[in-house]
Amino acid sequence: MSLPEGIRSLKMLRELRIRDCPHLQRVCEKERGLDWPNIAHSPDIHIDETRGVMLSYTVDEQEEKEQLAM
Repeated sequence: MSLPEGIRSLKMLRELRIRDCPHLQRVCEKERGLDWPNIAHSPDIHIDETRGVMLSYTVDEQEEKEQLAM
């Protein structure tokens, strides 16, 4: 499991949230995870260990959000 293809090309990515997904928590770990270079351009990254698996990200100023159930 990894982040969606193309997330690196989302230059307007403003927010990324990963919740209760240990594998994504590892691969997205700041400056160490394999997927970190794909998300490092986002100014607001949250990785939590709370209940329920969720990946959510916000692109552009219109607050367009997409949530992917995993």
